Amino acid sequence: MWSRPLLFQIFLGLAFRRANRSFRFRIAANGRRYACARFTGTAAEIHSAWMRFIGEWIPDSGYQCENHPAIELYEPDFTVDPKTGAFSCLLCMPVRPQ
Repeated sequence: MWSRPLLFQIFLGLAFRRANRSFRFRIAANGRRYACARFTGTAAEIHSAWMRFIGEWIPDSGYQCENHPAIELYEPDFTVDPKTGAFSCLLCMPVRPQ
């Protein structure tokens, strides 16, 4: 499952700052803007979360995907639930305004 995207700024890929209370992320790293969504689920579910994020949210957001690598951000406190295999990360896709 993925949550609706949130807005964040990343400076040098290290610090996060929440830009507003909506559920969208925006990352500015190396002059690029990224839309990000929090994913929580298993490895078997992450591909479909990426496809929903890219195919549904980004087209409706006023942005379009850019031809740069996507990023999965795993936070320092990353853990995998030993019973379910669930984990959480950020799915980040480079975007530009439509």
